[in-house]
Amino acid sequence: MMQILGCIATQHDWQLVLVAAVVCIIYSFASIELMTRARDAQLAIRWRWALSGAVATGLGIWATHFIGMLAYEYQWSQGLDAGLTFASAIVGIVGAAIAYWANLRLPSLSGPIVAGLALACGTSLLHYLGMFAYTTGAMLVWQPDYIVLSVSLSILFSVLAMVAWYKGAPKALAAALLVAEIVLLHFTGMTALTVIPTVADVTATLITREAVETSVIAVALVSALVGYLVLRFDNQMTRQKAREADQLKVMAKRLEDALHRAEASNRAKGDFLANISHEMRTPMNGILGMAQVMKTTELTDQQKRYIEVLEGAGNALMVVINDVLDFSKLEAKRVKLEEAPFDIRAMVTEIIAKYRDSAAAKGLKITHEIDNELPPYFDGDALRVRQILSHLIKNAVKFTMHGEVSIRVLSIKSGVRLEVVDTGMGIEESVRCRIFEKFEQADTSRSRQFDGTGLGLSLCYELATLMNGTIDVSSVVGEGSTFWVDLPLKKTSRTPEQGAAKSKVPPPMAPAASKVEVASSADAAADEHEQAPYILVAEDNAVNQQVIKTLLRSCPYEVVLVDNGQKAVEMFAERRPALIIMDVAMPVMDGHAATRAIRHLEAQRRAKPVPIVAATAHVLAQDREACFQAGMDDFMTKPLNRDLIKDMVERWAGPTEARAA
Repeated sequence: MMQILGCIATQHDWQLVLVAAVVCIIYSFASIELMTRARDAQLAIRWRWALSGAVATGLGIWATHFIGMLAYEYQWSQGLDAGLTFASAIVGIVGAAIAYWANLRLPSLSGPIVAGLALACGTSLLHYLGMFAYTTGAMLVWQPDYIVLSVSLSILFSVLAMVAWYKGAPKALAAALLVAEIVLLHFTGMTALTVIPTVADVTATLITREAVETSVIAVALVSALVGYLVLRFDNQMTRQKAREADQLKVMAKRLEDALHRAEASNRAKGDFLANISHEMRTPMNGILGMAQVMKTTELTDQQKRYIEVLEGAGNALMVVINDVLDFSKLEAKRVKLEEAPFDIRAMVTEIIAKYRDSAAAKGLKITHEIDNELPPYFDGDALRVRQILSHLIKNAVKFTMHGEVSIRVLSIKSGVRLEVVDTGMGIEESVRCRIFEKFEQADTSRSRQFDGTGLGLSLCYELATLMNGTIDVSSVVGEGSTFWVDLPLKKTSRTPEQGAAKSKVPPPMAPAASKVEVASSADAAADEHEQAPYILVAEDNAVNQQVIKTLLRSCPYEVVLVDNGQKAVEMFAERRPALIIMDVAMPVMDGHAATRAIRHLEAQRRAKPVPIVAATAHVLAQDREACFQAGMDDFMTKPLNRDLIKDMVERWAGPTEARAA
């Protein structure tokens, strides 16, 4: 150790030694930084960082070595061997390149260990090749023990530096270990050397001391400049990426806020449309209901025509309301498909019968063809299939002035194909490509001949997509159009009746007699038998009260009207009805709460449950489900009509008979 210190103290120029130390420190820190950047870089540019880092590291070690050689006081006037000097730089770069490769490719701890060995071997070869360049004008005498010591120290500190870097130790520690590796190798190796001047080898290509000084300074400056520029560029890129990341975070936050606002707006729109639907259905119930009531009175022929026009306009408005509501539910993804067996042949026949009169009024013929291989029953949402086919037939009848409308139901591999073929006006290609967009119609001129919202085909498209089906159209202008929809319906052996038995809707109770028994006590039962049966109607709207009462006039039951749920519970507690028709949205106590209260009273009395039928303008699937969850037995949507009321009464309270005049 004293010999090493003596070599440094007595055989070297301290000024140049300090310069060498500064260069070594700078390049050691730069090497660790470049190695980190290479590891953290994306795969596409990782090897660019590794290559530039290897060159900078190798040249940095080479510059440190030859500045240290310039500090050596041995005055070599003959020059250095150019080949060995150049080769020493190449060896340093190759060793550094292997170190970078090992750190980036080899797994776990083997990477930094191999990297440390490669860097130590490269540095040692660089040092001793550089020293052998003296042999052009001197004889070198070596002490083997110091050579072994120098290489051992190089390996030790190089491996420690790479392991420290791999383990995530502070970069300063890894750089300091790398500085120690280079310094100890150089000065221990210089201690092993004794230089004896000789006659120069004139056959060798020599580099003068001045040339070496210039080259070393140039290499050091250029390498430092390149390393600085690379790191500065990377720092700028890093800061730019950080700014972009911050901007992306801000944009993502804005998009998230916008999404939340859009979702809230969509929910608000859905709630608004649901409320609008309720508010429109309630007066429409009065309009259409009173129209039906008026039809039962003595009317002139002209008055009957007026009533028919009124009913037609009201029903047309209800179609628009239903379409808008359905479309809003589809947009808000609130439509849930139900799966139950249904008879597709019966459905098609029923839908065609519905439009046969309107087609005949235009002189059109409606024909249909059902594939003989089509199974009778399918599992699926019959309501949505009915909607699609109804809209397609209605659309065909509306846009066909002469000829016929043909409906074909075909069995295909994926399920069922529904085809509606007409001989109407046809669709231009520019319109056909967007015909399934909302509010689109084939005739969009200001003086268009055909009315409509343009939602029917869009609803068909959305419903078909919801059922994982497809819908399309082919058309020739002036000849007609063919719409078809393929639905992946599954055939089933279950009948609709079997499906209804397993559905969520409670099965009908046994028809109630005029006198209902209550199992609470014999006296209570006797009192019930002594009282005439009645139908309790809970409805807060005065017009709807009048409509329902009038529609129930033909039933052999007294009709009792109350305007809120609390009064319905009180009336039930006093006198058991044969049937309760319950509105949902009422003041004081709503229909759900009233139903639960009635069911609670029945449980306390151990009485048979009274059938409760909802009559509401709330028509969403969740509204229906909420009614059943509350304990109701059936569901009617407003506007009500005489046939619907009659069917409900017969189903739940027994056969109806005309009241004696």
